[in-house]
Amino acid sequence: MQSVGKRSGKALDDILSCLGKTVDEADDAADDAVSSGGPIELDPLPPFERRIVHEYLRERGDVETHSEGDEPERYLVVTPRAGG
Repeated sequence: MQSVGKRSGKALDDILSCLGKTVDEADDAADDAVSSGGPIELDPLPPFERRIVHEYLRERGDVETHSEGDEPERYLVVTPRAGG
């Protein structure tokens, strides 16, 4: 029988793995936005994932983000920071 801690650890590992993929995609979108000078749209994300990506990309300093659309199809748009 597994302990609750081991099951919780597996669930956390799964969440972090999914978020890692999301963060990698966000980094790629930010790089593309800076290179192209235009907006890049990410695939729709649940609210908690969008929030994490907003916070993560804000720390880069070279891009800005905002959300567009209606749930459940709400998505992030990444644009190069003005003057950057």
